[in-house]
Amino acid sequence: MDHNLFSLFPSSDLVFIMGLRRSGTSWIQSILNTHPSIVTRIEDSAEDIVRLLRTSLSSYNRTLKQRAWENDQLENVSLHPSDDFHQLVRFYFEITAKNTLENSDKKKSQFVVFRDFSLSSYFGLFAELFPQARFIYVIRDPRDAAISTWYHHKRIDDGYEQKTGNLQYHARNYAREWVKDYNRVFFHPSVNNVAWHLVRYEDLFNDFEETVQKLFEFLDIKIKKSDRIAKIQESTTFSNLTDGRKNGQVDENAYLRSGDTNIWQDELEQRTVDIMDAISHRHMQSLGYHQETEEEQNQEVEETPPLVRKNLKKLASKKS
Repeated sequence: MDHNLFSLFPSSDLVFIMGLRRSGTSWIQSILNTHPSIVTRIEDSAEDIVRLLRTSLSSYNRTLKQRAWENDQLENVSLHPSDDFHQLVRFYFEITAKNTLENSDKKKSQFVVFRDFSLSSYFGLFAELFPQARFIYVIRDPRDAAISTWYHHKRIDDGYEQKTGNLQYHARNYAREWVKDYNRVFFHPSVNNVAWHLVRYEDLFNDFEETVQKLFEFLDIKIKKSDRIAKIQESTTFSNLTDGRKNGQVDENAYLRSGDTNIWQDELEQRTVDIMDAISHRHMQSLGYHQETEEEQNQEVEETPPLVRKNLKKLASKKS
């Protein structure tokens, strides 16, 4: 495939934030947006874009075949191959990035950031189309994330509880989706061919300065002064983003509901916790969300997924 067919915007200047809903992607986006060299977009949807472009091209191919059949010229019909669809996807994101930068008040910025919770489903495609782009995956303890998504959907979708069952049932299903999303990226062979960075939601609470420092280092942006990071932290705190609410102060009708960690301990039944642990035990363990028992330490486990492998030492040092 010719990756330079359009070249409207260099892929090295693109940043994609991935992660399931309510995992902290908005927080990372707001942190990056504080820097003059970075422009961030509103939430995009790779799922919708890819589906619409694929459907449109398929529909046009059918139209071409129909017209060729009507004119008895089937041997002369020239249909669009899948590579054309890939180039359309690339074109969309390049022209969108270009327009975003041109319409921004930070026109000299180096990076344009896309935040997209559905991107992990198409990670392989985007890694192929944008080999020099940078990918940031934001992850959160699935027990907390399940609760956050539950209240989020209840807030925006009338009758959500009646359609999906109670919180406990939702949390168990969420654990399966959390593992699936993890596997889509962490086990994909393309993960070894692109620049990526893993951010745990909890690390922003426990060590904001170091976490943000490493985030900007990943983008080759140096922030030497700790007071600069302190200003970033102040401008992106839960209190600042919610007009004064403190962490843990719940507002059921707000987009940012509680701004806290370990909320699952008061919300989930032990049976639900056990089921979620059974579903995602190894994944949670590799990311520091589950402490090994002595028995588990003596068991042989499958090799750690490649995306996590490089971060294990960092996570281990923080746990200690």
